[in-house]
Amino acid sequence: MTVFRDIEISMTQQCMFFLYSILFGAVAGIIYDVFRIVRIAVQHNALSVFFEDILFCLICTVMLILFVFCANYGVVRWFSFFGWMCGFYIYRETVGKAVIAVSDAIIRFVKNNIIKPILRVSDFLTAAFFRGLQYVFVWIDNLIVKIKKRLYLTGLLFNAVRGFGL
Repeated sequence: MTVFRDIEISMTQQCMFFLYSILFGAVAGIIYDVFRIVRIAVQHNALSVFFEDILFCLICTVMLILFVFCANYGVVRWFSFFGWMCGFYIYRETVGKAVIAVSDAIIRFVKNNIIKPILRVSDFLTAAFFRGLQYVFVWIDNLIVKIKKRLYLTGLLFNAVRGFGL
């Protein structure tokens, strides 16, 4: 019993530790929302979602370990995990829903009103460039045909094909 006397904490400290756990759970919710916003903005396949989730879990694990070591001298208490889960859940069900709704609206607005018109203009300019390039190539081809006809009519091409009589 004397071994644990040094790491025992008062009830007030435990309540503060629990409240900090709730706060850090909300921070984990904010980090998860960053991942969710990126997923809304850019489409992901299942493999990239898997690796993003692994990265999120690693970040949360490091945060939890550092939190427990800094706030509770490295002593893991069950209510710290419960506080993290409560903070994450409370954030996700309150502020998180609003953040995702606003982010989704902003991303949809940017995609529809900024990115799509830019893509349309770039598609038009690209098509116009290649259409103009096609006209240049047709003009060069017609020029070559005209030059061949003149050379053939003057006999230079005909003689060149026969080797100029050599």
